[in-house]
Amino acid sequence: MRRTLGWLLLAASPAIAAEHDWSVTSGSAVGPAHLALQFQVGWPELSGAGYYGFNDKLDLGLRLAFAYGGDGSIGFGPGVAPGFRVQPTARYALLESGIVRLGAWFSPGFGMDSILGIATPRILLPLGVTLGIVPSEALAFHVGLDLPVYISPGPFSGLTFPILVGGGVEYHLDKAMALTAQARMGPAIELSRSGAPAHFALRVFGGLAYRL
Repeated sequence: MRRTLGWLLLAASPAIAAEHDWSVTSGSAVGPAHLALQFQVGWPELSGAGYYGFNDKLDLGLRLAFAYGGDGSIGFGPGVAPGFRVQPTARYALLESGIVRLGAWFSPGFGMDSILGIATPRILLPLGVTLGIVPSEALAFHVGLDLPVYISPGPFSGLTFPILVGGGVEYHLDKAMALTAQARMGPAIELSRSGAPAHFALRVFGGLAYRL
């Protein structure tokens, strides 16, 4: 009886691992025909996103956000600037080898901020890469490079090129639900203004993900 139970657990373990082998932050895709919902709150925005697993490597989705801190700059600009973001998103798992995951994402879209009472549009062209380390079925760590590039037409026109690095963690409470936390920081460079100083940008979020 014990031997039979042991064989059943051994046979089931790959399936259990596969159920946990998905991610919204650490380089893995969410899985074919699965829908993952992600909610995040922090600085400079709160957001909700949905990702559908097109295949075992590619996720396609949509991200919506209410922004209150612009691009996350600290000690620069008008301070609190309410606005919104609408971004179709593609996530791709480039590599999975042992406990290592490497993924990339691209999330172009449109935004609007109110700067000193003036409606300022944003053309959003952010992309990034994420290197994940998955030491167990439930836990994943990652480091990432984010380039949340954006163009600002209108009275505050310009091209801003932030270069943000950082890390995060994702903890799966069960096969469907995970807690997430991540932080990115670095310079935001205004490429369209010669001699403009780079300013410090920070993005810090905690969140919850649920896979259907």
